[in-house]
Amino acid sequence: MFNKLVSIGRSQLYWVLLLVLSLLLEGVALYFQHILNEWPCVLCIQVRLLLLALITLSVVALLVWRFIRLHALMHFIAGCISVVMLDLSWN
Repeated sequence: MFNKLVSIGRSQLYWVLLLVLSLLLEGVALYFQHILNEWPCVLCIQVRLLLLALITLSVVALLVWRFIRLHALMHFIAGCISVVMLDLSWN
């Protein structure tokens, strides 16, 4: 089981799925803002900035996916972004 998780974490598919999910969440937020005319609150803007950071991280991780030592750093940063997003969502 642990070996399967390690292989998923080292694959490009993980970062592509994270990128697609982040872009979909950003698209839904833009739909609510521009189509339904719901202006975002301060927390929503902060979450959008964190989504932008996650998108940037995913693109960088896809560019440097061959460097094994950077994977741990990328996963740590993604985890930190996710924890902050969870904290903002809790509010």
